[in-house]
Amino acid sequence: MTFVRDRIERGDGPLWGAFLGSGSALMAEMLSRCGFDWLVIDMQHAPVSSSSELLAMVQAVSLGQSAPFLRAPWKTQFGAIMA
Repeated sequence: MTFVRDRIERGDGPLWGAFLGSGSALMAEMLSRCGFDWLVIDMQHAPVSSSSELLAMVQAVSLGQSAPFLRAPWKTQFGAIMA
């Protein structure tokens, strides 16, 4: 994920990414291998409800070239991303 920060700091142009709207680790892995710089696992609108599903998706994104980011389900549900 440091490459995203480094490119932003250098001003290397746009970074491309996508939101993962499904809870599928397979889809996360496939998209991470498509050349996106970052992928957001959308826990607010996607059916990612358990920490094991979240872990599987983060690991799947990490298999490719994309940096994983998380969108928390609600701003007051910190436990969902702190586990």
